[in-house]
Amino acid sequence: MILASLDEYEKMHSNIGIAAQTYIFVLLFIGVILIMYTVGNYSRTRLRDYGMFLVLGAEKLRVMGMIISEYAVICGISSVIGCGAGFPFLLLVRHVFKKQGIPAHFTPEMFMGTVCMAFLYMFLVFAGAVLLNLINIRNHSLSSLMDSKEKKSRIPSLTWSAAGVPAGVSCVALAAFILTRQPVSYEKMKYAFLLFLCGTCLLFTHLGNLALRFMKKREKWYYRHLLRVKNLYYRFSDSRNLMLAVFLINFFVLVFVNMNIVEYKNTTSKYLWKYPYDYVWMTEKEQIETIRKASSEWENEMKICPYTKVFSNDGGEYIGISLSSYRQLSRRKAELEPGMFLSIIEKAKSDEDVMFPDEQVYLMEDGKARQFWRKAEWNEILFVAQQPELIGIIVMEDGEFDALRKSQGTDAVIVVQNVEGNNREKGKKLNKAALSAGASVYSKESLMRKDRQEDMTTLIFYICLGIFLIISDMTALAVKVWSEIPQLSIKYGFLKKMGMDDADVRANIKGELSVYMQVPFWLSIAAGGAVAAYILQGAEKIIIAEVLALFVFLAAVQAIYIAGVKEYGYRAVNARFVRRDRKWN
Repeated sequence: MILASLDEYEKMHSNIGIAAQTYIFVLLFIGVILIMYTVGNYSRTRLRDYGMFLVLGAEKLRVMGMIISEYAVICGISSVIGCGAGFPFLLLVRHVFKKQGIPAHFTPEMFMGTVCMAFLYMFLVFAGAVLLNLINIRNHSLSSLMDSKEKKSRIPSLTWSAAGVPAGVSCVALAAFILTRQPVSYEKMKYAFLLFLCGTCLLFTHLGNLALRFMKKREKWYYRHLLRVKNLYYRFSDSRNLMLAVFLINFFVLVFVNMNIVEYKNTTSKYLWKYPYDYVWMTEKEQIETIRKASSEWENEMKICPYTKVFSNDGGEYIGISLSSYRQLSRRKAELEPGMFLSIIEKAKSDEDVMFPDEQVYLMEDGKARQFWRKAEWNEILFVAQQPELIGIIVMEDGEFDALRKSQGTDAVIVVQNVEGNNREKGKKLNKAALSAGASVYSKESLMRKDRQEDMTTLIFYICLGIFLIISDMTALAVKVWSEIPQLSIKYGFLKKMGMDDADVRANIKGELSVYMQVPFWLSIAAGGAVAAYILQGAEKIIIAEVLALFVFLAAVQAIYIAGVKEYGYRAVNARFVRRDRKWN
């Protein structure tokens, strides 16, 4: 819905385009991890059942058909639930956009296309799961399928972990290097995120494995905390994909969602650098008097800059101004020789767009291509930033500029104004004057309002993204707790009958439930805090305070939820104890 309202350039360079594509990228990665975890648990649970069916005489083809039908039902139900839950949310977001006056394209065809893409995504993931199950059944003997040890997840070997840790560190370091090198484009951000996610996955899997193996070697400490370390060891091996997903969600929300919400909420003076003048007129010289009359009742400062359109032999169209006009506007002491020019891109210094990759350029003059040499090229705001008609400025030597204007027979000028006490009413009056004179006018107030509208779109997007990721995180943890309740009730029901105190039962149940919640939570707090502190170096105090406040709030929400889920898990397990005791009595 958002991307459909953007053109290709805006998708790659605008804030909302980059945000939407980054969100899709991260969401797919996290979605794959969660689905892999769910499918892996389901497969290990059902693998022994498939072996039992084979022992009882079922043919392998029949068991394979059973696997395919099971996953087809899961895929279908998941898609229906996802689309059913997402459609009202989509309508809500569309309503918010409409209320804010934000353009958003949404048609039934777009919705059906999105549904089909989501279904295809789910189909490919579950098709991979089916294939892995079929390979397991084909390659395992009946005895290995029936062995309960096959239901345990395997942890990496020491050799793989020794190689995986340096690889993970290298990926994270390379991602940090890319993101800290200015300017940061969407392409750089995409590859940096990919490297960061891959490095985090490697570190989470292999560094955790090495740490647990190191604990086992310290025998005195290990035997003193035997139960806790074993629980951590096996829960890490069985739930590392879930723990990785929870860590990534928390890290992404605490750092990127947090900082973008604060950034796009504070945009009162964010774009002043883009608009050095209140009004920029593009008109003919004869209309200058009309502009003077329209603004004569207010104090205003006016500068007039002759210009002409310049065309390159490859079809490029640019704004040409003289060296004298450039010196007046920029106050730089630039020098040019005949046959040379300066190319100015009206964008921020951090942008990496290029007008002319080669120093030798052919510009059209009297219908013929003439060779020029580009002396230099840089980014500078002369009139107004990021408007298609004014992106490329060519500064020419005065004599050559006058000759080009004479050959084109043009008398066009750019008039820039700063008006005392500029407001929307004055803008309306000047826009009417521009319309009657057939001139184009750019107003700082209207352009900043448009920028603010785009920022509101991005802000709403990041808020929705944060809510969605937090709900996904909480749902995944809740499902994991629900799946652990039967096993914990059997385990600690037995230990309770053997004489374990109620206080120890409560502490151990909460401890086991908190392993896959507390570890990624505290890791995300540490890593997120370090990254946020690095990014905020040199930022305004109010921005730092707001980021810190939102960081603490998000962390507190997660901590309260974890405490609540642990308490719920204990109460659910205890309720099973009570029901079982009543049944036996």
